[in-house]
Amino acid sequence: MHLIRCLLSVRGHGDRTVSLPIAISVTALVLLNVAATLVVLRSAVFSSSQRRLQIILVWLLPLLGAIICLVRIDIYRSNSNSSKYLSVPAGTDVTKLSVPEEFDKDLISLSPFKSEHEIVKGKPYIALNPDDVINQIEKSGYAIHGATISIQIGSSK
Repeated sequence: MHLIRCLLSVRGHGDRTVSLPIAISVTALVLLNVAATLVVLRSAVFSSSQRRLQIILVWLLPLLGAIICLVRIDIYRSNSNSSKYLSVPAGTDVTKLSVPEEFDKDLISLSPFKSEHEIVKGKPYIALNPDDVINQIEKSGYAIHGATISIQIGSSK
């Protein structure tokens, strides 16, 4: 009987009892914060100072900080093919990127498109898949993506 009572409640100070759902919620929140902290620490997207600030955010605003891991990127458009884009962590000097030999030649000449653009994993954006961009940046230090505009005239059935 004591074991069942322990499973259903966690004793606090004095006679106060913390319910199991609250104990589970707090535990889940701490685990979520630990996971978010590990993601930030392992990410190549953030500079050292950005990592510190992101971790402080995660722990000061536990729920929001753990769920919202913002990434700021600079987006460049190809000068030779306006449907191709290169994204890098905000503040990155694109002239110093280490790129493979088979790098897309359309992305050799670029123009700035957006600076300090905030993206969040899982949030939908027009013409941008944030999960793919963030994953590419974490892997390579940059992301290559495209965007096209399609206009349809007439009624759809």
